[in-house]
Amino acid sequence: MRIILYTGSFGGGGAERRIVLLANYFIQKNHKVLILCYSNTGSYLASLDKNVSIKKIFAMPVLRTLFRTIHATALQINYQPNLIFSNLYGVNKIAIFSSILSLMKNKLIISVVNNPIAYSHHPFIKYLYSIPKLIIANSEGLSNAIVNEWGIDCSKIQCIKNGLDIDMIQEKSDEPALEFSEMNPNKFPVLCAVGSLSVQKGYVTLLLAMKEVLLYTDVLLIIIGEGPLRENLVKLIDELDIKDNVMMLGYRNNPYKYVKNSDIFVHAATHEGFPNVLLESMICKTPIVSTNCNYGPGEIIQHSNNGYLVEVGNSGQLAKMILMALSSEGNLLKITSIAYQDAIAKYQQSDMLKKYEQIFLDWIS
Repeated sequence: MRIILYTGSFGGGGAERRIVLLANYFIQKNHKVLILCYSNTGSYLASLDKNVSIKKIFAMPVLRTLFRTIHATALQINYQPNLIFSNLYGVNKIAIFSSILSLMKNKLIISVVNNPIAYSHHPFIKYLYSIPKLIIANSEGLSNAIVNEWGIDCSKIQCIKNGLDIDMIQEKSDEPALEFSEMNPNKFPVLCAVGSLSVQKGYVTLLLAMKEVLLYTDVLLIIIGEGPLRENLVKLIDELDIKDNVMMLGYRNNPYKYVKNSDIFVHAATHEGFPNVLLESMICKTPIVSTNCNYGPGEIIQHSNNGYLVEVGNSGQLAKMILMALSSEGNLLKITSIAYQDAIAKYQQSDMLKKYEQIFLDWIS
């Protein structure tokens, strides 16, 4: 089988990492894989199998979409794939256009990994996403949203939930976090949040909740991630007068050791597809307090069983749940144990890859 995979780059989040995982998996199964990308840089590139071919899609400073579509079309025609797969809106768009022009739209599968609200500013997305014959979503809620919000026939949608390299996460989480003693000399309970500094991740709600938590007890919040809101968030931290209790660590190659050494993992997102950070926290055995946003957290967490859920944007409820979790040490041991077992049983990377393989093989048969 000859496969084309589309990605913007080899850095970022779970979508880009999934492309590398799929490429490596199918190369190991003796298939031929070509990745078409905008940029051949990023931290995931180091783990890409050397037998995977990479081609950059050409773009001009103006009319980017047009030039990328023309170049991608030529690359597809030259490669003659049996199957084309893309995820994330930017490259999905190019994959759809180029597959139409190359007369290969029946070979195209796309993935949707985020709440449709994230694409609301793209007026033609409903039409574009009706063109591929198959869409893979990463949560049941997202699958239903694609049907309800975009009017896509449910027979065209498959759900494959994210899977993680559990052994790798456990190994990295066990690495020494020596800087913890320097960051937290007073030995305060530690809250941890991981994710891009964007509106979607709900950091304003988290910081407002942090202000309220500090009225009752001393804690330290560490935030791991970079993004466009950094300057605004630093300003808000100053305005709330909580800078002595909040540390913005930026991007970290190994966030898992921070998560494992924290007392509570907090996720305040406004919307999601299926957040890997919750699964990673379960593997690290760190209790979770998360907003019950659409979509994903409600499928991963059963409130008061393997974590805690709160309303989106409700900083008071988030603060109350954090305080409750911090005061429930005995119950937290039970909750983290259940969460860990859930992650081991349901979210193995190998299971996810086998599901993709089955769909891909069925698609070309």
